[in-house]
Amino acid sequence: MVLCVRRVRGTSRPITSLRNTAPRSVPDDRASGTPVTPVNVFNPSPSQTLTTLALAALLSLSSAPASQAVSGGGGMGTSLSYKDFSGQDLSGKNFNKADMRGIDLTNAILENAKMFGALCIDAKFHGANLRNADMETVNLEGADLSDAVLEGAMLTNTQFKKLKSIEGADFTDALIRRDVQKGLCALPTAKGVNPTTGVPTRESLACD
Repeated sequence: MVLCVRRVRGTSRPITSLRNTAPRSVPDDRASGTPVTPVNVFNPSPSQTLTTLALAALLSLSSAPASQAVSGGGGMGTSLSYKDFSGQDLSGKNFNKADMRGIDLTNAILENAKMFGALCIDAKFHGANLRNADMETVNLEGADLSDAVLEGAMLTNTQFKKLKSIEGADFTDALIRRDVQKGLCALPTAKGVNPTTGVPTRESLACD
């Protein structure tokens, strides 16, 4: 008698039962002189071998570290913390809900990138191209946005606590809440002119 565990569709609770697994008796034809052919257990057929190899290959691919998906973007909890992607073209990449703490994206191209809910504490976006990027609910606490271009970026519910700098940043046409806009205008680093677009930071935020 062995313990058999099976699952019922629609529920994750395993159901246990006892099942009689005594092996069936195999007729012995030795008395009649007819040889008995054993089941091939240790010598799988070629088709069985190919199937096993295919499954092993799929498992090895699925077990690759999440950080290796950077070339196609991160996302869904991917950890990219403290990685250096400065100067890289990451246009349209998916970083939704990625861990990007301390990441270096200096002068990186992130146009149309998807960063919804990403954790970007202390991230470096100096000079980055963030045009039309989806940065909704992104945590930018302590981040450096100096000289960054955020034209048309989605910044609703984005957290801007303790920003390192927004000097020279261009927020033209960025979607941002009025109260947040006022808070950014009050920062001592809300000054300067963006070196790429030539737009003053305070003008882009409609300050004063």
